Amino acid sequence: GTLDKLEAYPGFRCDLSESEVRNQLLELGCVITGTTPQIAPADRKLYGLRDVTGTVPSVPLITSSILSKKLAETLDALVLDVKFGSGAFMTDMQAAQELADSLTATASQLKLRAISILSDMNQPLGQMVGNACEVNEAVDTLKGQGPDDVKQLTLRLSAELLLATGKFDHLPQAEESLKRCLEDGRAYERYCQMMRAQGVLVNAPLPVESCQLVTSHDGGWLESIDGQLLGHSVIALGGGRRVLEDKLNHRVGLMMCVRVGERVERGQPLVEVYCDDASRSAAATQMILQALRFSEAPVESLPLLPEIS
Repeated sequence: GTLDKLEAYPGFRCDLSESEVRNQLLELGCVITGTTPQIAPADRKLYGLRDVTGTVPSVPLITSSILSKKLAETLDALVLDVKFGSGAFMTDMQAAQELADSLTATASQLKLRAISILSDMNQPLGQMVGNACEVNEAVDTLKGQGPDDVKQLTLRLSAELLLATGKFDHLPQAEESLKRCLEDGRAYERYCQMMRAQGVLVNAPLPVESCQLVTSHDGGWLESIDGQLLGHSVIALGGGRRVLEDKLNHRVGLMMCVRVGERVERGQPLVEVYCDDASRSAAATQMILQALRFSEAPVESLPLLPEIS
């Protein structure tokens, strides 16, 4: 989750009190923090019950869990990125659309303007998978660099929020304004200010483990990526939890070298694995090779934003 990634910065605080949240919002305009016993406390108990009663996939319960926290923030507007695909909770677009409709309809009944956008997660967003390496990629994006798909989705979600709050009347105008914020350094500087306020000085990329290459055994077109299996490979590296008590190694992760629809030659790099433990790396490599499926015929690339809700 987002907090796991930001906690790759030693000293990052995500347990802010309500007064700290309020003051930081007034001073900087942004804050990222976790739930507390005072913020949506019933959601924590309900989530524990959902886990043991097999109701985690319930759309009404997902809706209440997400919106309870958003409503606690007294928002003017809300933009929701509802993902679908092999790397998402909702594996197909129809289920994601059902969730998006439930979220926006429920928010509307509660007098909150909400917009849901469906985005494809049949392959990783950007190149990085893992805590520290994803943070570094996000920071590159805030500096006006980073992968095109990360930038595209970030600009679209942010532009929709600017429209919903009346800052702009047209999407292209909003996106152009946001691009300037990335290019002139304002977005990155605001991120640094937020991180300083929450206990961290951002002055260099986060360290990652040494790199090993996973190469293709055969040629062909990359047809699909099993996102769940790819995620399990990161857990095998130590970058995710099997049980709540597991301690994360924030430095491990993956860098994807190919995307769905690309032609791959035998011996070509597929994935860079960041890990210093040989046995963990070997286990993860086997999962990665199983997660990538190839075709002898050309395959179309995947649109990131196939449909707007």
